[in-house]
Amino acid sequence: MNHVRSPEMARPWLAMMAVPLLGAAVLCSVAAVTGANPTVSPEESPASRTADLVARCLAIEPTRPSFAKEAMVPYVARMLAGKDVERAVAGWLAAAVEANHTATPKAPSTIPDPFNKHALVHAWMLCRESPHLSTDAAERIAAATKEYVNRYGHREWRGYGALNYRLMSDGAALIAAEQWPDLSDADGLDSGSIRAATRDRLLGSFDEIVHRNNAEYGAPTYLGVNLAAMKLLADFAQDETVRHRATLTLDTMLLHVACAWHRGYHVSPASRSKFFASSMTGPDAMDCTAAIGWLFFGAERPVAGLCEHHSGWFAFPGSYEPPPILARIAADRDKPFTHRASRTRTLRLTIHHEPAYALASEWELLKTPRDAHYKESRRQMLKWVSDKPQSSFMPFQENAHRPYALAENKANAFGYGENPFSQSLQHGRTLIGVTAVPDDYPYWRIEVPFSTTGSIVKRIERDGWVCCHAGSILFAFHLFGDSRWTDPRAKERCDVLTSDARRTGWILETSPLEPFADGGIDAELDRFAAAVVARTAVDASRLAMERPRLLFTSLSGHVLDITYRPHGEPYASQHTINGTAVDYDSFPLLGNPWVKQALDGDDLVIEHGTDTLRYDFRTWTRHAAR
Repeated sequence: MNHVRSPEMARPWLAMMAVPLLGAAVLCSVAAVTGANPTVSPEESPASRTADLVARCLAIEPTRPSFAKEAMVPYVARMLAGKDVERAVAGWLAAAVEANHTATPKAPSTIPDPFNKHALVHAWMLCRESPHLSTDAAERIAAATKEYVNRYGHREWRGYGALNYRLMSDGAALIAAEQWPDLSDADGLDSGSIRAATRDRLLGSFDEIVHRNNAEYGAPTYLGVNLAAMKLLADFAQDETVRHRATLTLDTMLLHVACAWHRGYHVSPASRSKFFASSMTGPDAMDCTAAIGWLFFGAERPVAGLCEHHSGWFAFPGSYEPPPILARIAADRDKPFTHRASRTRTLRLTIHHEPAYALASEWELLKTPRDAHYKESRRQMLKWVSDKPQSSFMPFQENAHRPYALAENKANAFGYGENPFSQSLQHGRTLIGVTAVPDDYPYWRIEVPFSTTGSIVKRIERDGWVCCHAGSILFAFHLFGDSRWTDPRAKERCDVLTSDARRTGWILETSPLEPFADGGIDAELDRFAAAVVARTAVDASRLAMERPRLLFTSLSGHVLDITYRPHGEPYASQHTINGTAVDYDSFPLLGNPWVKQALDGDDLVIEHGTDTLRYDFRTWTRHAAR
């Protein structure tokens, strides 16, 4: 067994933990006395944020102590800190044994929860050399973990193929096969064969991600899970090629987060955004991706929840560190700019940053309304800096629970996924949309939530516009089609503007506070509303047509023109700005004032100030220059 017991071998781990845990111990003690979650002030360093996250992991009392997916992060925190070790070891062993008891696969590669597989293997790599782990406990934990890995078949990928499943399952299997040469999986593969099979798939995933973005881009939860799975490989893979490419791939994944980061908020369209709450993340309740972003890029006020069960893997020691230039790009929000990105040839992303807010949207070129992308995606996102929770705004439209299985006759939950027949167009601060839901499609109602948490300070209505003062920004929304207010949703803490029109449209106009500032909230909002009514122009005369069309002249004087494009038809200038068709084919993989990489391109160039970082994905090299 590849296991080391000597304290001398454990010292590097303890040294890496020593400084953060001084702060963590204090924060944890404070939390225990006050009953509050520890927080860290905005000016604190990444090391202080790491200490804060470690403290939160130490404070977790797992609600399901033998469920590895949820329990291993607090157990690892206790092991590395030398706190409550006996209970942590007992819980760890119980979780490993329970994972085997509940693993009843339909086929070798479809065991229900690769989260358990990743958690058990990642925990082993972090704690296998701990002086707090006895030889007997280590042998029992290793045996149970190996047994669980052996329950998988690794010859080929079968079953559910979400990226997070693939990275967790194959990544943990490769690491386990490097650790234990006596593995024999459900396909009869030995350790060497497991390494070969998973290595090929992992390298293929790395190549896909660095050239075409990842399939779970922007996801509040699953992108963070992917980051943690990639960190396992970047920290611990013995295969130098896997370790090196995982490191560079993790760089690019965090770069996407940095380009979407806005003063403590992750503002991005998302391929997967489950439930209303996962779109509302911010300093008051961060999901996994935002929590990892906060760890590296910070926020302007203390944060509350950090989704520790998933983000906690980044609190623990490892060799991976993101290039410092990423944090500088994430922090540079003093001037407006637009970031453009892609996910393959079918999805284009736009994120416009202003100093106090960011507006994001997605353009899609999908072939059928039954595409699984619509099930959990988040197409629009406006977030602003606020001292109140849920400083987010996005129009929703009812959609199917599983668009590829309409016969289920089941609608998605409120704020979950996107309607296949809704499309939008963004230019800078302005976003407009049209919808053309067929008469025989069972889901069509538009529901637009306006937060009632205080993040919207005041709301008024004027000439069909709902105008909002949000403290740091102003925005106005116009929903056509006999819109009305429905009963407030107490659970989601929002009022809801609704329309039942199948063919209609909407407009979202945003503005910094400065052009309308002075005289207090009432005066500022009144001036903004008056400007929206007087200085913009709307042509909604063709919204009821089979292919609805909407034209809007924005506060900044730009003319946005969108015509609905049915599925299966090519894009042919249905979106124009000031009379010029939007060239979605020209969108890069990453593009803003500091970052440039063509879709499917090998060369990534990051420049900020006098620093330059270049990646060449033909040769998988990274080179810094000044």
